[in-house]
Amino acid sequence: MPLKIPKVREYAEILLSDGTTLTGYVFVEATARIQDLLNDPVPFMPFIDEAETVHLINKGAIVRVRPF
Repeated sequence: MPLKIPKVREYAEILLSDGTTLTGYVFVEATARIQDLLNDPVPFMPFIDEAETVHLINKGAIVRVRPF
């Protein structure tokens, strides 16, 4: 059975290339940083906005991430 690494919610603001700004949570491994998630080769990442709506964001569309 593969080891599961726990993930934590990190509050952040994401600016997308179309000008959309999303505020909510990204999920990173407990021992990682948001930039590690962005540099991971998987092209999409889950994001939960403040209304608890889940979005799958194409990392190629991200212009800026501002963690809080």
